Amino acid sequence: MRLQSAPQPRNGAAAGVIVIQRAHSREGLSRGNPGDRRHGTALPFAPAGADASRRGLSQDPLERHSHEPHRHTILITGGSRGIGRALAEALHDRGNQVIITGRDRALLQAIGEQRPGLVALPLELGDPASLADLAEIVHARFPGLNVLIANAGISRPENLASGHWDDFDAEAIIDTNILGVLRTVATFLPLLTQQRSATLMATGSALAFLPLASFPTYCASKAFLHSWLVSLRHQLRHLPVEVLELSPPYVQTGLTGEAQATDPRAMPVQEYVQQVLLKLERGDHPRGELLLEPDQARRWAERDGTYDTLFALMNPA
Repeated sequence: MRLQSAPQPRNGAAAGVIVIQRAHSREGLSRGNPGDRRHGTALPFAPAGADASRRGLSQDPLERHSHEPHRHTILITGGSRGIGRALAEALHDRGNQVIITGRDRALLQAIGEQRPGLVALPLELGDPASLADLAEIVHARFPGLNVLIANAGISRPENLASGHWDDFDAEAIIDTNILGVLRTVATFLPLLTQQRSATLMATGSALAFLPLASFPTYCASKAFLHSWLVSLRHQLRHLPVEVLELSPPYVQTGLTGEAQATDPRAMPVQEYVQQVLLKLERGDHPRGELLLEPDQARRWAERDGTYDTLFALMNPA
């Protein structure tokens, strides 16, 4: 994935708040044939151009947005908070059609009001009907979807030695971080393969390579995701879908609670997203991995013979 530089603010985007839950027929989703297409896609950093509000578009906001000329159509799950929201806003600023999903309807409503033209849709990844409704809307209104960012995830500490640990939190993490990604990919991969070029990105973690022991299931879920994406990338090597793994460090978000969002040890989320976009712009993601330089030591700890030392530093006795 290679981005064009020189970001510009959006100018005169059409107004409209999109928070929609609709019942749709679950039949007739076109699968298509990828044919002879280029591999990978580029997310440009230039404005879309024309002011949609001056072009007499439909009064149905969802109908209106689906007909606007956009450089790319991007769906981001878990796009209402944290890294997902920061990515959504940055890509939206650059003239892309951005669709986000989340659980908090009030927050989705607020984001839509703040960002005219950005489409916000409710989604419960654990509810097959909710995912099917989202798929119907995207297939019907955004058939040009060519970028999927499976970003939804949760994290919770677990004390396995406490004497009263149960698997409730572990199951919730697995359901969102693993099964949620698999369900999302299974739902939208057929549509991505219909495009001339497409990108599928999933959010992992630098902790996939060397765990923080107080978050055992979270780290394991990201290790699973890393391995699964390697296999997915290999299986899709002859299809026009680039597979990327986003592996954030410790970032100022609410992932583990309010304290993380202001922790001075954590990287500011906007700074992180700007570094990610710069890497995409340069095509700097070897093996499909988007990993910042300070995290390379953890990535290659086993190869470099530093695993035990780094593990002890991260997890003092």
